[in-house]
Amino acid sequence: MLKNIPTIKNISGFNYTREILDDNCQIGLLAWLGFRPFDENELELLMDQFSASEINNGLLNLRRANIVESHKNKSNRWFLTRVGQNLRSILINTAIWGRGQIDNQNGNNGEKEIIQPDQEASLGELLRFRDQVGRMYFKC
Repeated sequence: MLKNIPTIKNISGFNYTREILDDNCQIGLLAWLGFRPFDENELELLMDQFSASEINNGLLNLRRANIVESHKNKSNRWFLTRVGQNLRSILINTAIWGRGQIDNQNGNNGEKEIIQPDQEASLGELLRFRDQVGRMYFKC
């Protein structure tokens, strides 16, 4: 069951952020929607470890937190808001730092450069990126 984004006024900023990032599906949505807008079918392909219901709940939670929004046209594609883009930037940097620490502890001291696909990447290219790189940094 996905957690709801906290609405309690006395929660700290750090704990609010942690509640959002404590859900692997929501992390995956943040990571993928930073590439470009996707519809729910595309998100289900990219995030094959999650059910359609989990993805839908994650999108609704992130919408309530003003992190994602959907286009109001036939395509119904989801995208990150400016707030979501800022949070994604922190998420990506944290994931890269964490993977570096894991690699260092395992004796792999060389820094790895991550080349993310651009907005024009096909769904197939994104799936390859997910399988070759993405799952090392995110559980999505």
